[in-house]
Amino acid sequence: MEVKRMPYFAHDGLTFHYKDTGEGEPLVLLHGLGGDAQQPLELLQPLPGWRLISLDARCHGQTNPSPPADS
Repeated sequence: MEVKRMPYFAHDGLTFHYKDTGEGEPLVLLHGLGGDAQQPLELLQPLPGWRLISLDARCHGQTNPSPPADS
């Protein structure tokens, strides 16, 4: 499956990485413990009419935690 975009978004002090492929209705996929955004995409064939969005959860894959808080 060809992933056409590999963007990032910031939320709550984290920079989340996600993969976005296909066109149509969005379907958000989540990986299992220790996985990353690629894991659920490996389980599905491209689905006509569906946009598959898979993200790296906190502390997984390319999602980056916030810098340590000042003490």
